Amino acid sequence: MHRLPFSLFLLRLSIFVVMFISVVNKFINPGDTAAVWARYYMVNNLNELMVYVIGLVQGFFVLAFLLGVKKGVSYFVVLFMQVAFVAATYTQYLHPWSVNGRWFDAWVVLMACLALYILRDSDTFASTNIR
Repeated sequence: MHRLPFSLFLLRLSIFVVMFISVVNKFINPGDTAAVWARYYMVNNLNELMVYVIGLVQGFFVLAFLLGVKKGVSYFVVLFMQVAFVAATYTQYLHPWSVNGRWFDAWVVLMACLALYILRDSDTFASTNIR
């Protein structure tokens, strides 16, 4: 087994787990998602149907990412979702000792997404060849 492809797969799997929790939360607790979008993305009045649609779209790309389908697109969309999250929550990073430190975990996920996007052609373990 080649170490780089397997390591990239483990990175892809861990990012999937983080993103999948976000997808599941949209279906279990759509009110929480609406509140987060209102506070951080300034998108108000999201109803349950809108949250479910967002969850379906996000879930589609996160699953494509896990399976390695259309890596150029799916890896970029996952990277973009994480960039959007980090950018939208920038105020949490301005006072690092006054907020929960878990916000900084998002930076680790962001850098992992960026690394996978850059190395996507080497990420071949448990990945489809669908381009």
